[in-house]
Amino acid sequence: MASKLRIHDTCGVHNLHGMPALISAIASAIVAALVTKEKYKSEMTTIFPAMVTTEEIEVQQTQNSSTIILGGYNRTASAQAGYQLFGIAMTVIVAIVGGILTGIVLKYTNVRKLNKEEHHQDEVFWEVPDHKEE
Repeated sequence: MASKLRIHDTCGVHNLHGMPALISAIASAIVAALVTKEKYKSEMTTIFPAMVTTEEIEVQQTQNSSTIILGGYNRTASAQAGYQLFGIAMTVIVAIVGGILTGIVLKYTNVRKLNKEEHHQDEVFWEVPDHKEE
């Protein structure tokens, strides 16, 4: 990222949080696309509540069940996977826009009043013990 895009990831956020989150989000969309009632049985309503039909919610309510199902949008497996992918896209867009705005603020304002020599020097803002052996 540093050599091609001229982006410096100081804390390794991309590798530590970004890529694992993206991989797991894509995996969740694949799982949502492959879900069937035969595989998940009664646990499907807990894992994918938006896939519950309104009829199933009415049956639950007439049986006076203690289980409350939120959702009931009657989504198909492919529709649920589409919502998962849409969530990924929106998250990436918000992250990119937020990162760009933060970069602009830090680059073009007086937020950081450090000289080039002071970058990455803890002594500027922290009390650092001497490393001299006595």
